[in-house]
Amino acid sequence: MMNHIPFDTVLYWIDIALFLIFIISVGYTLVFALASLRKMGRQYPEAKKQYRYCLLIPAPEGFDGNLLESVRSLDNMDYPGNLFDVVVSTNGLLPETKEALTTLHVTLLEQPASVSSPKALLEAAIKTLSPKDYDVLVLLNANNLVEPTYLTDINRAYHSGGMAIQTHKVSKKYPTHLSWLNALMEEVNNSLFRRGHVNLGFSSSLMGTGMAFEFDWFKQNADFKGNVDISKYLEAKLLKQGIFIEYLEHVYTYEDSVLNVVAYNKQRKEWTSTGANTRHYIVRDLPRALFAGNLDYGDKILQWMMPSKILLLGFLFIIAGLLSYYEPTLSVKWWIMTGTLLFAYVMAIPDKMLTFRTLWAVILLPILFLSVILNKLFTRSKR
Repeated sequence: MMNHIPFDTVLYWIDIALFLIFIISVGYTLVFALASLRKMGRQYPEAKKQYRYCLLIPAPEGFDGNLLESVRSLDNMDYPGNLFDVVVSTNGLLPETKEALTTLHVTLLEQPASVSSPKALLEAAIKTLSPKDYDVLVLLNANNLVEPTYLTDINRAYHSGGMAIQTHKVSKKYPTHLSWLNALMEEVNNSLFRRGHVNLGFSSSLMGTGMAFEFDWFKQNADFKGNVDISKYLEAKLLKQGIFIEYLEHVYTYEDSVLNVVAYNKQRKEWTSTGANTRHYIVRDLPRALFAGNLDYGDKILQWMMPSKILLLGFLFIIAGLLSYYEPTLSVKWWIMTGTLLFAYVMAIPDKMLTFRTLWAVILLPILFLSVILNKLFTRSKR
């Protein structure tokens, strides 16, 4: 007869196993939060050469209003107009938008209606563009705004040897509590996965927009397969080849922030779907990266395997709360770990955003936690 294992023993071993799993994510977050407190030391001298740029904007149907504002901001850059082209790849702009674009510095690449996603529009455009015409490709979204010195600053980093560059994406405005919280989480990401990483000698993460690449490299490597996350796919390609990703903290790419839970859920659903597909084929590279001594790539894969910030914090609160009820003595270390994670997040928040508005926005976290869980369950059932 099988011996009965006491519930306390089972709970004890489950507690140990979960604690070891979660402490890796919390420790990882704390290390890079501390690293982000240091001022970035990378300096880029004045460039002795001005390179040729292609600023590519995939513009799906429905982005007409934002697109015009974005192109006008690019038209106001101080970089010589004969050294950059704004290229818009689209599948359905309104006639009045097309007419307005003819008065601006724009090359319009019209795609069939079947080419509808930003990734498909990007792929279609790259096939028609030649490395003979450009040195650098800058990827932007149809709702981005930039400052006049945008290309001049990127040019300095590229001239200094940066083959892959990520600018600092920030929200244009945040009229709602959710848009403020979303902007806050973006800045935490900037601190942890860009500033903190670069300060410790690791590559910056890419974020889907405000990215610059050597044109010839991108043309050769932009063979996106299936429903993948473009940023993660490009990061994997770059880091496997030993190419460092620079982070220009002082160069801003402004973007709209999500305003409500419906928009947030739609965004998360897209990220969850593409992110899962991308991780599926990238995670298996971890042993190879570590044995080859490619710590930059190994770190990136480890980062992708961890739960998101909201999920990590939510699960810690749930586990600590449940253990407080069933076995208070086991809950102490979980509350300490939860407090450590909160401390790391606070360190990663820019000083200007440490306001009462942030406290109000935090009330939305339980709602977002539930929406993330539901999105993951929905995506899995769909697959």
